[in-house]
Amino acid sequence: PSDRWPRLMGKVVEYIDAGVTVVVVLDPKTESATVYGAADREDIFETDDTLVLPDVLPGFAVPVAKFFAWRSVPGE
Repeated sequence: PSDRWPRLMGKVVEYIDAGVTVVVVLDPKTESATVYGAADREDIFETDDTLVLPDVLPGFAVPVAKFFAWRSVPGE
């Protein structure tokens, strides 16, 4: 349904306003990850990128494509 995105963005704002440092939103339609942070910061990681969050999780690095790998599993 078309109302999912506005509701999701409302939740992102709620979390940021509550003091959460970053919120990562995965978009299966574009196979991307968007990282939202304080001060209206927004970083978009495409499917060929590696998602890194050095300020929050030092050493964390995951290829964005890995979040969507389940979509290409044969037989499912």
